[in-house]
Amino acid sequence: MPLAIGNKWYYNFHTSEVVGIDTIEGKKYFKLKKVNVNTKFPLYSYHKRISNDTLYTLNYDQKSNLYFERVTAIFTLDSGDVARIELPPNELSLKNEAEGLPTGRSYSIKVTNKDENTIEFFTYSGMIDGDYTEIYKRGVGMVKLKGGWGQIIELIDYDFNNK
Repeated sequence: MPLAIGNKWYYNFHTSEVVGIDTIEGKKYFKLKKVNVNTKFPLYSYHKRISNDTLYTLNYDQKSNLYFERVTAIFTLDSGDVARIELPPNELSLKNEAEGLPTGRSYSIKVTNKDENTIEFFTYSGMIDGDYTEIYKRGVGMVKLKGGWGQIIELIDYDFNNK
């Protein structure tokens, strides 16, 4: 996923643009701004970083004022490989655990299809409607997402600084 300031992805439901770089909890993240096509939904920001061919997404929980990082994709996996993710506890997961809520720390990512240019992941979280499939294209990023609730998000176009 080409993370650089100014890069934009245009999807059927929203636009995402890299708008800056932030250091959060000692790690460098690219800040993305998400603008929904339906203007009733507010502007949303989130952070991503890539390390060792693994894409991480950092989200902010407004209720607790805490960040939580998730592994989104592992590009070195081969077709059929499954990665079981057990994230270390953080303030938010410990708070959720104490309240009897899902922690989001344990889930699996399976590569269902891979060729030289694309990779398809199925993420199983074990939560209701929490499973989804994502397809990434080399040099472009996410080109399709199908959520467990049935919504399909597809890339329409993109605009990169070096394109």
